[in-house]
Amino acid sequence: MVSILIPTYNYDITKLVSLLHKQATDTGIDFEIMICDDASSDQQIKLKNKKTETLPHCFYFENKSNLGRTKTRQNLATRANHNWLLFLDADVLPKNNDFISRYVKEIKKNTDVLFGGITYQENKPEKVKILRWKYGRRRENIAVSNRKRKPYQTINSGCFFIKKNIFIEINTRLLSNYYGMDILFQNCLKKRETVILHIDNPVIHLGLEDNDIFLTKSLNAVKTTITLEKNKLIKPNVSRLQKTYLQLNYLKLSGVFQFVITPFLPLIKKISCSKNPSIFLFDLYRLSYYVKLKKNA
Repeated sequence: MVSILIPTYNYDITKLVSLLHKQATDTGIDFEIMICDDASSDQQIKLKNKKTETLPHCFYFENKSNLGRTKTRQNLATRANHNWLLFLDADVLPKNNDFISRYVKEIKKNTDVLFGGITYQENKPEKVKILRWKYGRRRENIAVSNRKRKPYQTINSGCFFIKKNIFIEINTRLLSNYYGMDILFQNCLKKRETVILHIDNPVIHLGLEDNDIFLTKSLNAVKTTITLEKNKLIKPNVSRLQKTYLQLNYLKLSGVFQFVITPFLPLIKKISCSKNPSIFLFDLYRLSYYVKLKKNA
């Protein structure tokens, strides 16, 4: 019935697997849990994670080289024995004790994808991880009612429940080893007119990057957006970032915006990586980078 698929890289997934295994067992469904290590460099974590295969219905295997999340997910999906796939990132934990059963109860013949949401811990993390935490709580922790208004744009690939044939079809279109591919995944779901059901069943995102690392990754995501636009894989008006740029361009203010903000970019970067970052300034920093890339495209 359900294949639970977890790609991992240098992350301890033993607690996650243990929780999922207990919940799936208690539900009484046919299930399997498949873990794929994407050539982790931390041997101790690999040994720890490998022990999960001692649990019934759990399977563990390793990539010989680092393939990235897209190809690793494709390998997992191909190996899966069931028609419904539950993908989870390694750095999440279910918020609810009936996480598995909530998904199983919502499986319907006219549903292709189920998404339960992403949330973050209430307590602030250490100051070097504040930016990722703040951004996640502001932009990714979205109520069900709001997700339903924009069913495709609010899907987060950190945890989703999907029919196997649909995932394999869509995932083959995604570019490998690019950060910020959710926008293309969402677009593929929309183009295919998949039926998405949003429910209240979140996972807690625990794996927070340091501020400077998240800032760099966010700029890489901006690059990915430009690449997808160039290849005509997404329209130039899908994300909030793109729409803001189009408004600036329509008002002939993109050049003025760059002229005004450029002297302040080092300060904005410093604030973004501080113990009290501003998401508004962080957005301006990314917008400035997008405008620059669009000018040089």
